[in-house]
Amino acid sequence: MMHTAVGVVNNRSKEYASLLGSLRLSGKFLVKFSRTDPICRLRKRRDPKNRSCIATRPIPPPALLRPRWTNSPMLLLRFFDSLPTRLWLTGSLGKARRDITPACLALWCLGFATVLAQSPRLDQSSEELSDAFEKRIGPWIGTHCAGCHNEDNRESGVRVDHLDASLPEESLRLWESIRDQVHDGKMPPEEEPQPTAEERLEFLRWLDQSLHLAKTRPTPRNGTMRRLTVPQYDRSLRSLLGIDRQLTTTLPPDAVSRDGFTNQASTLVMNPLQLEAYFKIAEQALETALVDPKRPPKIQFFRMDLGKSIHSNPSSEPLVLGANNHLLPNADFIVTEPDLTKPFPFELFRMQRKFRFIEGYQGNDTVRAWRDFDGIEHSVFACMRGNEGYPKGRAYEIFPNGLALRPAIPSPEIFGESSTYGPQANFKISLRELPENGKFQVRVTASRIEDLLLIDPSIPIWTPEAPAAASAEAPAENNSANPSAMRVVSIPEDGVYQIQITTVQPKDSPAKEHELKLELTRPSSEPNQAPKHLQASGMLKQPAFAVARMQKGDWQIALTYGGPDPIDRVEFHRLDKTRPNDDSSDEPAASTKATRWLAHFERFESRSPKLGVHIGLRRDCGSTLSQVGASQLVASKVPEVYIFEGDIANFPTPDVEANNVNYLAGIREIGVRHEYTDGRETPRLLIHRVEFEGPFYDTWPPESHRRIFSDWTDRTDPTDRTDPTDRTDRTDPTDPTDPTDPTDPTDPTDPTDPTDRKYARGIVERFATNAFRRPLSSIEKSQLEAILETELRSGRSLAKSIQETLLVVLTSPQFLYITETSQGPQAEPLDEWEFASKLSYFLWNAPPDAELLGLAREGQLRKGLDHQIDRLLADRRSESFADSFVSEWLSLDKFDVVEIDAKRYPHLTRDARKHLRREPIEFFRHMLKTNAPAIDLIQSDYLVANEVVASYYGLGDQTESGFEFTPLVHRRPSLGGVLTQAAPLAGLSDGREANPVKRGAWFARRIIAEPPEDPPPNVPKLEDLTELTLREKLQRHRDVRGCAQCHSGIDPWGLPFEQYDASGRGRADRVDSATKLANGKELEDFHAFRTYLAQERVDQVAFSFAKHLAIYACGRGLTYNETLWLRENLGQHKESGYRTVDILRWIIHSDLFDKK
Repeated sequence: MMHTAVGVVNNRSKEYASLLGSLRLSGKFLVKFSRTDPICRLRKRRDPKNRSCIATRPIPPPALLRPRWTNSPMLLLRFFDSLPTRLWLTGSLGKARRDITPACLALWCLGFATVLAQSPRLDQSSEELSDAFEKRIGPWIGTHCAGCHNEDNRESGVRVDHLDASLPEESLRLWESIRDQVHDGKMPPEEEPQPTAEERLEFLRWLDQSLHLAKTRPTPRNGTMRRLTVPQYDRSLRSLLGIDRQLTTTLPPDAVSRDGFTNQASTLVMNPLQLEAYFKIAEQALETALVDPKRPPKIQFFRMDLGKSIHSNPSSEPLVLGANNHLLPNADFIVTEPDLTKPFPFELFRMQRKFRFIEGYQGNDTVRAWRDFDGIEHSVFACMRGNEGYPKGRAYEIFPNGLALRPAIPSPEIFGESSTYGPQANFKISLRELPENGKFQVRVTASRIEDLLLIDPSIPIWTPEAPAAASAEAPAENNSANPSAMRVVSIPEDGVYQIQITTVQPKDSPAKEHELKLELTRPSSEPNQAPKHLQASGMLKQPAFAVARMQKGDWQIALTYGGPDPIDRVEFHRLDKTRPNDDSSDEPAASTKATRWLAHFERFESRSPKLGVHIGLRRDCGSTLSQVGASQLVASKVPEVYIFEGDIANFPTPDVEANNVNYLAGIREIGVRHEYTDGRETPRLLIHRVEFEGPFYDTWPPESHRRIFSDWTDRTDPTDRTDPTDRTDRTDPTDPTDPTDPTDPTDPTDPTDPTDRKYARGIVERFATNAFRRPLSSIEKSQLEAILETELRSGRSLAKSIQETLLVVLTSPQFLYITETSQGPQAEPLDEWEFASKLSYFLWNAPPDAELLGLAREGQLRKGLDHQIDRLLADRRSESFADSFVSEWLSLDKFDVVEIDAKRYPHLTRDARKHLRREPIEFFRHMLKTNAPAIDLIQSDYLVANEVVASYYGLGDQTESGFEFTPLVHRRPSLGGVLTQAAPLAGLSDGREANPVKRGAWFARRIIAEPPEDPPPNVPKLEDLTELTLREKLQRHRDVRGCAQCHSGIDPWGLPFEQYDASGRGRADRVDSATKLANGKELEDFHAFRTYLAQERVDQVAFSFAKHLAIYACGRGLTYNETLWLRENLGQHKESGYRTVDILRWIIHSDLFDKK
C-alpha cells in the first residue's frame, strides 16, 4: 500500500523533510522532483525517460491519522524548479498552480491520502472456474461467439472477445444475456456451427457457477471522495460566505454518468482548468465577502417619479435614445438623487451630468460632430421599447399619478425582424452609471389599477333593450383637435356599466376604426382623498367600447377621438341589472349575453398584475435584460413598495472602453414590467416610483464580513469588542496607504500580540469547521495554524494573513469534496457528520444547516431522521433537489437544445418553453408534497400547471394561478403523468416530427429501467426512406443486420407516443399508434398502452423510480447485488401504492445510503 500526498511546496528540502515527518502516514511516500532540486540528494535514482530523479522516504507508522480507503486512483506529484512551483496531478485531478507553504501541502495530504484498494483473492472454486475458462470456455466463446461479436464487428451492439473469468461487476448483465441466448438455443445462430449438447451444458454449468460467485462476492466499499457538483459548490460558497454573487460560471459543466446524473463520483473528476478556476473563484469569493471596515462605502441612490406633468421645470431639449425607443415626455417623469439615511458613515455617489460626445443619432442615422451635454436628463432616460401595434388598447398610458402598463407581450426577438426590440409594453430606465459590484435593491412603488375592460368585438356583444341608465351628449367639436372638452354624467347607483359611444356618422359612410381615449373622473367627497380616475384608450370599432365598475355620483367625462366624425353621445348601461323594472325570472337572449359579459368582467377585475424587474444593458437589437428574482403580485389598489434584490455582478454589463465618445455606448437598463402569462386580460399595473440603491448595506461592515471577522470571546480582555483588523481610530483617516498592502506600515496589528493571534486562530478554526462541515482534526487544526503563522511571518497584515489562510480552506479537498472515510473494504456506517452532509446535499444540493450539524454533534441525527427528512423537503432549498433530479432523470436537457420549427408549432414560444420546462419538476414536487403513489407518474387525473402551461394544453380557463404551479383536474385521456408532458416529448423529437425511437429508448431507460444495449458502431447508413410510412421505415431499419435485437426493446415502447406531435401536444388528427410489445401484448393506442402500464407494469415503474432515486441519492451507480436487493425489497411498499416519500425515506434509511 502507498499513501500519496497532493499539494505544492517551495523547493526547500529542509521544509519538505519536516513536512514528511509531520504527515505520520505508513508506507512509502513517493514524489517526483526535477533533477536540480536539492532534495534529490536523498536516495536518488535515475529516471532516464523523464530526465529526473525519484526520491523516496520511509514515513513513520501512523500516530494521529488512520489509513483512508477510497476508490480514487493514486496521485503522483511533480515539482518543478520554478518558484512558485507548478503542480501536476497524474490521477483524477490534473494541473494547478499555487504558491503554498509545506503546511498547506500537509492539509491537502490529509484530504487526499489514499490507498490502492486490493482486489479480493479468488477462493479455490474461483481458481478452478478460472482454469476452466482458460482451457475450455474461452476457446468455446472464440469459436461460437467472437466471430460476430468482436471489437470490429459488434453485431447487435454486443462484444464478447474481451470477456474473461473474473466477471467484473459491469459485465454481469452481459453474461446473463449470453446465458439466456445460449440456454434458449438462439445462439449460436442456426446458420453457424453448433456446439454439442454436452458442450452447451458444460458452458451453462460453468456460467451459472461463475455468476453465483460473482453475485455473492462482497463488493469493497472503501469509502468515497465525491467532488461537489458546480451547483453544489456554488451554493456551498454562498452559504458559507453569505454572498449572492454567482462566481461559478467559468467552471465547465459536470459530466453526465451512464445513468444520466451529474452528481456521480465516477464522473466528478477534477481537470486542470477546473482546479485553476477553483483558486480564482475562491479569491473572488473572499474579496466579495470581505471589506476594509475603515473605508466608508460609496452608495448610489436615485429615484424616478412618474405622472402626468409631474416635472414642474422639464428640459425642453429633445432626447434621442436609438431606434424604436419611445421616450416619455420630459414633463411626465422626474429624476432626483435625494439624501439617504444609514446607521453608518458612507459616501453618496452622484451621477455625472456633463458629457462630451462626437457620435450620436438622429433616428436611425448616425451624426458625427462634437457636442457638449449638460443635465441629468442625458444621464437617466425613461422610455418604452418593444414591438409596435399593441393588440388591444395602448401598451402604456400616463396617468396623473403614474405610468400604466399593460402586460409585456413576449416576442421572439429575431434579428432583422420587427420583433427584435423586445416585448411590447417594455418600460425601461436607461442610464449611464450603475455600480460594478455588490448587492443592490430596486424598490418599485406600484398599485393595481381599478381598470376598465375594453370590449373585444370578437365576443358576442350585449345590445341593451332598456334605455341607458345615464348618458351625456358630446359637443361636435369634441375630437382630436379639442381633447379637453368635458361633460358631466350622473350615475344613479353603484354597479357594473357597459359604456357605449356613438359618433355622428353620415349615412352610407363605411365604418372606420380610430383611436378613442376615454377618461372618467369622480371628485372625492373627502378632503384628503384622491379623486376616482378611470382611463383607457383603444380602437373604437363599435358603440360598445368598455365595461367599468362605477359608483353613484357625478362623473366628469373627457374624450379624445382621432376620427373625422365627432362623438355624438356617451351612454352607460347597467350590466349587472339589465331590466331594472322587470322582476320576471325569464332570461332573454340579450340578458344571457349581459350575464356572460358580467362574468367576464368579474373574472377580469379579480385578477392582479404581476410586477417584474429586469436588469441588463442596451443594444440596438434584442434584449439583454435578466430578471431580478421572481415576479410579485400587485393586489393592492393603494400604492405599496415592492423590493427586488440581487448582486449586480450577476447581470449583463457593457464592455466598452473608458471615455467612449458615442452617445449610446455603455447604457445600462432597469426594466419594470407587467409580466405576461397567457394573454388573459388583467387590470393594468400602475408604476408610481422606481428607486435604485447599490451597493446596498444594512450595516457596515456588511454581514458577509461580520460572519468571518465577528467578535471572538476567547480574548485576553473579554470586554474588548473591537475588531483588531479594523483600523478605525488607530490611523490617520486621511492616510492613503492601501490597508491590503502587506507592507502597509500603518497596520495596527502586531504579529507578536498573543490576543490578536488567538483571535485569528479562532476565526480560521471556526471558518474551516463550517467549510469542512465537521470538526477539525488535531492535525488539520495545527496545519492551518502553521499556514497562518507563515503568512504572519511574511509581513502581511493580520486581516490579509487570515484571508490567505481562508483561501487555503476554500481550495482544500475537505471543502471541495464530499468525503466518506473508511477503515477498510468492509461496509461500515457513515459517521454523523458524513450522514448530515450526504443527506443535505441529496435533498438540498447545499451544505447542512445548523440544525443538522447540531444533531450530528449530539449523535442524535438518526433518532429523528424522518422528521429531518420532512423538514428538509418542506424547505424551499429542496426545490434544487427536485430540479436537479427530475431534469436529469427525465433528460429535460434535450428539451433545452431541440430546435423547434416555429412555423409548424408557433404556440411553442420561447417563453412557453420556459414554463413547460418546469412542469415535470413541479409535478414531482407536488408528488413529494402529497406523498403521491408511483402510478401518478403513468396516469393521473390532475396536472400541475400555471396559466401558461394550462393554456398550452387548452385548459387556460380552468386556473387563475398566474405563474404559480397548482394542481388542476383535467378530465382528458391525453393528459396526466410524466408521459404526456410536453417538455420530455418535445425534447425527444427533431423539432419537426415526433421520433418514436428516441421516445421508446427514453421510456425503456428512464420509466421502466429496461435499457436497450448501446447501438453497434458499424451500422450501415440507411438509404433514403422519405417515401415510406413510419412503420415501414422502422421495419426497414430492423431488417438491417445487427439492429433487430436492439430495436425490439425500443420501437414497441415508442410507437404509442405517435399520438403526440413534435411540440409535445396530442394530435388533433387520428394516427396509427398501435403497438405489439415484446411479450406479444397488442395495444391499439396510447390510452390502451398507458392502461396496460398502470395495471400490469406499475411494479417496474416503481422500481425504475426507486433505482434512479437511489443512484442520485448515493452519488454513484448501484452494484448488481444492490440492484437485486432493491428489486426484492421494494415490494414492501406495493400495498400502499409505492408512495413517493415513503420510497425516499426507505432509501435514506437503507444501507445503500447509510453505508460506506
